[in-house]
Amino acid sequence: MTSYLASLGHRRIAHIGGAPVYNFARQRADGWKRGLKDAGLKEMAGYAEATELSFEGGNAAMKRLLALDEPPTAVCCVSDVVAIGAMRAVRDAGYLPGREISLVGYDGLEIGSLLDPPLTTMSQPLQSAGSRLAEMLITIVEGKSMPADNQELFRASLVRRGTANPPCEGVPEGRSITGRQSINSNIGGFES
Repeated sequence: MTSYLASLGHRRIAHIGGAPVYNFARQRADGWKRGLKDAGLKEMAGYAEATELSFEGGNAAMKRLLALDEPPTAVCCVSDVVAIGAMRAVRDAGYLPGREISLVGYDGLEIGSLLDPPLTTMSQPLQSAGSRLAEMLITIVEGKSMPADNQELFRASLVRRGTANPPCEGVPEGRSITGRQSINSNIGGFES
């Protein structure tokens, strides 16, 4: 997802991740860093946020990113739930998700397609992963392999929707969110 945002022209790409106790959160943070490096970009100070995996966590982390002297123009989120919370913070600051600030979630949740704008996300092949997991469990139960020998990663695919676009030319570098008028948009009943 980081490479995709860089290909759109973003140079200030942040990451809202989860606690490093979660393997998937560490892998996604590593992917963000690798994507920055591959695009020839440096990790900017304050651009790596770790938060709880909730709407509220995404909202709070995005508010911290928006308060930076040089806020990001794009944000990679550890999950769709976190991205939806981040969208709320973007709206509350008076910006439009996908216009002034691009956001990409992870999980491919159906609710993301119902948002305005629809959430760009990384979708995982849940059915094939579930089938493969069942096969692995059977081989473990039958004593044909050990649990440590049964680890597989499935590649996620980008689902392009409305929240990831080229950077908006009208957004000045180092903008401030103070004095911006709030847009009252209640996403799924979530209040900040």
